[in-house]
Amino acid sequence: MTIKHISAFLFLYTAFYISTPSAYAVTADDLHKAIETKTQELTVINAQIQETQKNLNSISQKGKTLKQEIQKYDYQINQLALGIKASQITIERFGLEIETLGDTIDEKRKNINIKREAIADFLRQLHEKSNENLLEMLLSKETLAESFAVTENISAVNEHLSEEVQGLEEIRQTLTANLDQVTQKKKSVESEYTTLRNKKAISEDQKGARQE
Repeated sequence: MTIKHISAFLFLYTAFYISTPSAYAVTADDLHKAIETKTQELTVINAQIQETQKNLNSISQKGKTLKQEIQKYDYQINQLALGIKASQITIERFGLEIETLGDTIDEKRKNINIKREAIADFLRQLHEKSNENLLEMLLSKETLAESFAVTENISAVNEHLSEEVQGLEEIRQTLTANLDQVTQKKKSVESEYTTLRNKKAISEDQKGARQE
């Protein structure tokens, strides 16, 4: 195996490991679209909540006839129902975000493992393809400049892959922190959802009692 063959092998090997395509691009795109849809739904619900709150404030400033009290309970129940729906949508959106982050973290972890193994695999394949000792091969038949060039190529590949591993690891750590934050937010909204359901049940009981 000549120096030129080694250089060509280096080029192909580097291109293969550095240009690893995303295996879940379509799925990630679908998840992002679903998150955007949930966000738009939440915007609509929040606008309805604000409108209902205006009606509730307006009826509260009026007299306290039985009809007005029942109407107030209707607004309260509707407000709580909208809050419950908003919580449901938020929980679903957080679920999608968690799934997206989980997929991204898995992808980064796979890439990290690939990069970490790249140099070891390269040297192993290089050794298997060579019938001569690497040092003897570098010093025989070819010029010293060519030998240095191959050595520098190997070093450059190693350095580049090491930098990519470090960069991917930093991204993975950031994504993991984001995942923890989103998970906590989802738990908080789930607790709020339960509280709103309880409040709605109480308001419905109070309305029923006033109608008796």
